[in-house]
Amino acid sequence: MTAMTAGSPPSEPNPPTVVEAGVTYLRLEWQSRDTDDEYCLQMDDPASGYGFVPVYNGSAPHYLCIGLKRNTDYRFRVSED
Repeated sequence: MTAMTAGSPPSEPNPPTVVEAGVTYLRLEWQSRDTDDEYCLQMDDPASGYGFVPVYNGSAPHYLCIGLKRNTDYRFRVSED
């Protein structure tokens, strides 16, 4: 049997943006695309040493990240789940 895929992979979603920041929280949003049903938001806390870990899986293109430490740099990325 011979099988072949067609088409190109979808482009990566745009990175999330901070729409509100508090002392221990960040409200993040990202652009929804017609082809996306679910998202996986990942966060990198350099102090943890674990790299990017999932903090949200769902269909909404926004998330409130709570329980964060003051004056800490966090990195976020979104992928289609």
